[in-house]
Amino acid sequence: MENSVLSHILSELGESGEKIANIGICYLLNEYPAAREALKSVLNMDTIPVCYEREKSIESGGRPDIVGKNADNKSAVFIEGKFWAHLTDKQPNAYLKDLDKEGRLLFLAPEQRKKFLKLQLKERIGGEGEERCTVLSWDEFLECIQHENNRNQDTNLTSDLDQLRTFCRKGEVEGMQPLSSHDLDPIHGKRAMHLSNVIYTCSEKLEELGYESKTKNTQHKYGTYFEIYSRDFGCDLYVGNDEWFRHKSRTPTPIWLSLYAKNEGGPSNEKIGNALKKFYPQHAHGHLLGIMLEAGMDEEKVVERIVKRVEETLNCLKNFFR
Repeated sequence: MENSVLSHILSELGESGEKIANIGICYLLNEYPAAREALKSVLNMDTIPVCYEREKSIESGGRPDIVGKNADNKSAVFIEGKFWAHLTDKQPNAYLKDLDKEGRLLFLAPEQRKKFLKLQLKERIGGEGEERCTVLSWDEFLECIQHENNRNQDTNLTSDLDQLRTFCRKGEVEGMQPLSSHDLDPIHGKRAMHLSNVIYTCSEKLEELGYESKTKNTQHKYGTYFEIYSRDFGCDLYVGNDEWFRHKSRTPTPIWLSLYAKNEGGPSNEKIGNALKKFYPQHAHGHLLGIMLEAGMDEEKVVERIVKRVEETLNCLKNFFR
């Protein structure tokens, strides 16, 4: 998956993806004439506002993500940017009523949501006013801005677009999509239980080999903590849902080993990561190591593979930092 400094920092801060993306769009519209020209083009308007505000309350009680008012201080443009959040009761009808008679409403959404969103909006509008409502993907709108920028290249805008485009693509993929019947299949619950049981079994096997284990639970993972010979670094073995998805192209596995600095005198996370990369170049990601499994493995084989890789990894690191 693409990444950027912006998307990485904001992901670490845990801010709402939609909120950040809309802040970005509002900034572009206020900062760059090319962005406003693109908006004028996609909405087919003769003139559009120069200034835009976020989450401005309107008469109906709604709060569009972005509001642009004309010279008469009437609402001329509303922009509602969504990844996977549902439509509110006031969208779009109350928004259309609060707009000036020539005003326009733009929805930005993931490409794979566009078709269904258009149907939802058409059903709610009921025909009248439908031409005043436009649906574009985030990529489409940002490409329209880039097209306008190409007429008179502004390198700052190009950089801003690249950063925002990457962030939006990440938000589209990582946001929670509406549940499907497949998502609700009970087999997923059974599989999650099986994987947790595998971790339990592995911890028992590793205790037999002399490792002391303690269970740990966090938001994204269930795991076991292991004390190590030198006690210079910590080690977690767990089902890593986030890592499973985040590194799916190179390391598609649910089982992860995290090795990290524990004492001031011991190796740093960076040194641990470098050592892992030396031993496992394909499946090491910083101080994380994905333990690869294979289709067709039964529980016994899965446990055997995990225990062997954990023991092998700890021995390699022990010798490396001796």
